[in-house]
Amino acid sequence: MGRGSLFCGRVKRQATATEHIVTDAPTFPGSTGTPSGRPLVTGDGLFLLVVLLAVIAAYLPSLAGGFVFDEHHLVLDNQRLGRWEEIPLAFLRLEEESAAVSHQVGTVGRYRPLPAVLGTVAWHLFKLNPLWWHVVNLALFLMIVTAVISLFRRLCPDPWVYRAAALVFALHPIHAEVVAWVALFGNTLLGLGFTLALLFHLEARRGWGVANGLVSACCLLVALFSRETALVFPLVVFVLEWIGPGREDDAPPPSAPGALWYTLPSILTVILYLVIRWYALGGNLRMTVEGGIPWTPALLTIPAVLSNYLCRLFLPVNLSPVYPVAWIGAVGDPRFWGGLMALGALGFLLLHLATPPGGDTRPARFGFAATLLTLLPFLHLRVLSIHLLEQDRYLFLPSIGFCLLLGLLFRTVVRPAVRPATGVVLLVVVAAGLGGMSFQQSRIWRDDVTLFSRAVEVSPGSSLAHQNLGMAWHIQGRLEQAEERFNHSIALGNRAAGYAGLGDVAFARGNYQAAVEAYEQALSADWNVSAALLRNLGLAYFQIGDDEQSLRTFDLLVSRFPEHPLGFLHAGLLRLSRQDHAGAIERLNTARRLDPSDFNIPYFLGEAHEALGHREEALAAYAAALALSPGFKRAQTRRQALLAGPAVLAPPVASAAPLPAVPAAKEE
Repeated sequence: MGRGSLFCGRVKRQATATEHIVTDAPTFPGSTGTPSGRPLVTGDGLFLLVVLLAVIAAYLPSLAGGFVFDEHHLVLDNQRLGRWEEIPLAFLRLEEESAAVSHQVGTVGRYRPLPAVLGTVAWHLFKLNPLWWHVVNLALFLMIVTAVISLFRRLCPDPWVYRAAALVFALHPIHAEVVAWVALFGNTLLGLGFTLALLFHLEARRGWGVANGLVSACCLLVALFSRETALVFPLVVFVLEWIGPGREDDAPPPSAPGALWYTLPSILTVILYLVIRWYALGGNLRMTVEGGIPWTPALLTIPAVLSNYLCRLFLPVNLSPVYPVAWIGAVGDPRFWGGLMALGALGFLLLHLATPPGGDTRPARFGFAATLLTLLPFLHLRVLSIHLLEQDRYLFLPSIGFCLLLGLLFRTVVRPAVRPATGVVLLVVVAAGLGGMSFQQSRIWRDDVTLFSRAVEVSPGSSLAHQNLGMAWHIQGRLEQAEERFNHSIALGNRAAGYAGLGDVAFARGNYQAAVEAYEQALSADWNVSAALLRNLGLAYFQIGDDEQSLRTFDLLVSRFPEHPLGFLHAGLLRLSRQDHAGAIERLNTARRLDPSDFNIPYFLGEAHEALGHREEALAAYAAALALSPGFKRAQTRRQALLAGPAVLAPPVASAAPLPAVPAAKEE
């Protein structure tokens, strides 16, 4: 092949007997079925339909689920989703800054604007009805499955391989977390963009190289703007070109420099992404994250984590949002050598058994390499919390290469071409088993109590599991169970979050002095606390009559979390009660800008302006409150009184301001 273009030109197909079988199979509706006009998905349309219906059945329970785990701050507490103007602004900040109202202070470098954009669209279409959010996420997964089937077929056109691999991928319960946990659609957008980018890169070999290459680049940008994991895409393409599976011609795969040449378009796309990120974030990539542990235990723990991942892909049982993982601190630790030997044995068996004697080894070698390469971002263990070293969603992309290996393994071991009836029966049994496990696993994600009850069962030593289960009980008003979980969290070393939870329990019971003491203990354990804790502490001080300390707390809240509207609201109300009307107006105007939908804010602005004798401003503020809430009687009364006669001083805020409910803040 010439190198006059970055993308391969059209090549003449040298079809094998097996390839003729696949080419002559029924095509997907709307496809041409011709080599020169490849549709996105070729092959048996009925098979695709059956797979998609099986996926819907397997993940049907996810449609009945609510918002869980991080969705409390990514969706429920993320007020930016309700404003269309936030769509372009999502490209100018990190994900954690888009949900700053309940995140802890600190930057972990998650630049993911596309999930925020899709989340904004979903909010305007569906508001906070979780059913439709889950429908969209499941639809994205169905598109991924469709693309993966075509990708597998391009990499290995034997129908016994690509159909077996596709069945396992589509119904593997390791994907229950990605499908059932919306999380602003970030994981499914990553999977769709990454898979389509690889597929169109392969399609560029057939013809229309530049056009398909541009589509591949656009899909890669979708993946990159969804999750940083997509940065490994050029490595996957390089290995794909160097090893050479899926090539239609008889020419040998290119050398390493030749493979690098074909990888250049994806490298340029990544550079474009980095340039956009640099300028969007103010001349800084903001990808540097300080690790919390030394390099030695981080590196020594990698073999155990990798072997756990491979075992979980082989045997997906006891899946959980949290897994019991401990650091390995010495080379002599048997867990290090055990993980290393298990990893070597599993890798050898996969590569050896997935390739028939004398057969083509390229698909198996690529599948194994792709599995490891897409796991690379999650092996930088220093930047991950000990609670989140292993996550099912980390295996979403690696499962593509792994399932290709399983399809090859199925062909080699079962030999379905010789015993087709046995092959079909075995595939049906495996699909039914995996589908049933996915059905059960997706039910676990229906609510926080069910989810973290499972986490406590699988990882009883995880403070995160106990903490979040306590928060789930607290939201349901089961304070005794919540208190028990928070005490477990403290005993396991998570003092800051545990005491914050105990403060929420005391606040809910009306014991505000105990709430203040618990919140202060949380602050002393970790100054880097959440916005919700500072807000609740300020409210607790207000309830015990310590207005001075309450005001200091709210001022601290707004200085550390400048996107928190309730912080400005409470700071404004306290200033209003202290007759600092000018200061109250300043804080309340900021609160109104951050949350234009709260009718209480313009009402209290009206009181502040009225107290200063600003009649027209007060009338406008009361009118704004009534526009947001036409039945707001207090605003009507004060506006009518102001229209009828001279302004009167506002009543004390203590009697006017309702006490907001205390939200339960999730631990990261």
